[in-house]
Parts: sequence; structure tokens; C-alpha cells
Amino acid sequence: MSYTRGMKVSKTQKAIRESMQLVEHLKLLEEKGALHLDREKREVHLVREIFWDGKDLTWRKNFTANLYFLLERHLDKHTGQPFHIYAINIDTKERAEYITSYLPLEKKCMIIK
Repeated sequence: MSYTRGMKVSKTQKAIRESMQLVEHLKLLEEKGALHLDREKREVHLVREIFWDGKDLTWRKNFTANLYFLLERHLDKHTGQPFHIYAINIDTKERAEYITSYLPLEKKCMIIK
């Protein structure tokens, strides 16, 4: 029998656990090649069909905030610099068209018409 049996998990602990699972999944996608983080150029390359098309604005905002966390997780202090998101060309496995930029100080993506 475990010590925590019957105890309710706090909302904070639940949110932390879910965030850590998301970060682990994003790292796995990065290893598989569906997502590429270029920390020096402040660019993220991703498969647009999976990560961007058909998603609502709230999902995109949360996703880009998590990408910002991944870009800056090894730094002592967050820089607050924006980063740019590009699609990956599936055929050539290189950077394709520009999708958006994330502005961490404003916590939003640039709207592209």
C-alpha cells in the first residue's frame, strides 16, 4: 500500500507533472526530426501540418510558450528575446516558409495575415 493512497494530488503538482510530460514529448519529437530548435539563430523549425495547421490560437500560444521554455531551459536567466518559427520542407528536410514569431515579453505570437 502506498503512502499517497487516497490523497488528492494538488492542482499545482498536477500542472507541473503535465508540463514536464509535454517537455519530454517535445524533446522526443526533436530527437525524431519533426521539431528542430536552433538556439543560436533563435529559430524553430517544425512540421507545419502537425504543429500549426488546424490549431486554435490558445493552443498556438501555449505551444510557443513551451518552445520558449525549451530554448532557454539551460540558461540561468531568461533573455526575453523573440524567436522565429519556420516550417520544415518534408522533401528536403530544410527550412521552408516563415510561420510566425513569438514575443515572450508580451506572451503572444505575431499575427500573420
